[in-house]
Amino acid sequence: MQIRNMATLGGNLCTASPAAELAPPLMVHDAVAAIQGPNGERRQAVADFATGPRTTILGTGEILTNVRLRAPALSGSCYLRQTVRWAMDLAGVGVAAWVLTDRTGREAAVQEARVALGAVAPTAVLVPGLESLLAGAPPTTERLGAVSAAASAACEPISDTRGTAEHRRHVAGVLAARALSIAHARAAGLWPGGLAPVNGRAPAAASSGARA
Repeated sequence: MQIRNMATLGGNLCTASPAAELAPPLMVHDAVAAIQGPNGERRQAVADFATGPRTTILGTGEILTNVRLRAPALSGSCYLRQTVRWAMDLAGVGVAAWVLTDRTGREAAVQEARVALGAVAPTAVLVPGLESLLAGAPPTTERLGAVSAAASAACEPISDTRGTAEHRRHVAGVLAARALSIAHARAAGLWPGGLAPVNGRAPAAASSGARA
């Protein structure tokens, strides 16, 4: 019997589950964790906090005390997940995207962009190389297709009861393009309209088991 109880951001990070759903959103916001221990405080990027399934950089006597993240103007983010069921289930795939634009409106160009993936590798991972794919222009259909391919390539999934490795790799690519398009629209002040089409249609915030 499953029981709902209190949960915390720090607890989710320290559990270090490969499917932890707060790690990808914090990673795309360039979040930094504050760690207190016998030798004082140190800071570490959340992207480097988990070292493997159920393991972290915390040493003996250390605890996570707070997390700080970036949220500048003209930025937007989005988190989407695919899962077998909605209530109290781990994500089969989780994708977070963050975009910083140079202005508002349909012609807003991407200045910075990050996409992080959960439940597709031993730890949550940042998709590399997005700057070369996106910087300096709006996220067109062609550019979003390249983001999708890069996200799929960044996966190291396993097959389990929540999905096969092949399915996870495919879903990660689809959700990465969709989440990045939504994040750009939010940064540019266009949400919920004005999204670049993905696979020939406008991406939805909730579709095929994905939720913002």
